[in-house]
Amino acid sequence: MNGSALLQRVQATLGTEIIQREAVSGGNIAQSEKLQLASGETVFLKRGGNDFLQEANGLAELAKPQVIQIPEVIAVESDFLVLEWIPTSSVPPDSKHAAAFGSQLAKMHRHSSELGFGFYEHNRIGATRQRNQPRSSDWASFFWQHRLQFQFELAEQNGLASQNVAKSFVTLEARMREAFSGSEEPPSLIHGDLWSGNVLFGTQGQAVLIDPATYYGHREAELAMTRLFGGFSSAFYQGYETEWPLPAGHEKRDPFYRLYHVLNHLNLFGSSYLAQAETLAR
Repeated sequence: MNGSALLQRVQATLGTEIIQREAVSGGNIAQSEKLQLASGETVFLKRGGNDFLQEANGLAELAKPQVIQIPEVIAVESDFLVLEWIPTSSVPPDSKHAAAFGSQLAKMHRHSSELGFGFYEHNRIGATRQRNQPRSSDWASFFWQHRLQFQFELAEQNGLASQNVAKSFVTLEARMREAFSGSEEPPSLIHGDLWSGNVLFGTQGQAVLIDPATYYGHREAELAMTRLFGGFSSAFYQGYETEWPLPAGHEKRDPFYRLYHVLNHLNLFGSSYLAQAETLAR
């Protein structure tokens, strides 16, 4: 569908005319725009991608604990998503607001589910399908089957899994289960793709989460992702640890969690991530 036809549908769904459009940078899948509406509202539009229904569901789930600001979903269809417009700051957060974000994230992680690890639907991490079912009460089994093994098999299908990665995967599950032993916790609500680009800071310094790959998992997996590509200050981690310290031995489990995201980047962006995947798998 061409852009003008989609915009007409957006207007019809919102019940008001779009009077001004402004491109917004960021992301490599969808097009993003700031829209001024005849009603006087300003909203954020994402279009041109897919699975926006799943993204909207993820945002709605993250909003349930009411501890971190999540953009309100105003309208959604499979090929577009309209969110509230949240003015943001171009200045990095100071230590006070970074620590507050860490504390809020820990509080969000306390939101659990009696249905086990996973989510009520599959979704995406970037452009890659993320399997969240069947749900499980065993985190190690869930993470192996739906995260590491899934990404490795996808890399094999894509011709990107080297012999070194394949050799490491022969013993990886046993090593992972040994490392995970003793870290068992109830499922935590996690963002799922928490790197610095998916956290905005409002004009009042408050953290705002966007672009989720939401599911109920182990909170250590979330924190490992924050360490993978940098962008989070020591104050953020201090705020988190003050609110809810991580279990002992989390450092030895961190590489397994980072491997999931590196394998995903290998599948998304190609062999430039292969050496890092080999190192983590080894």
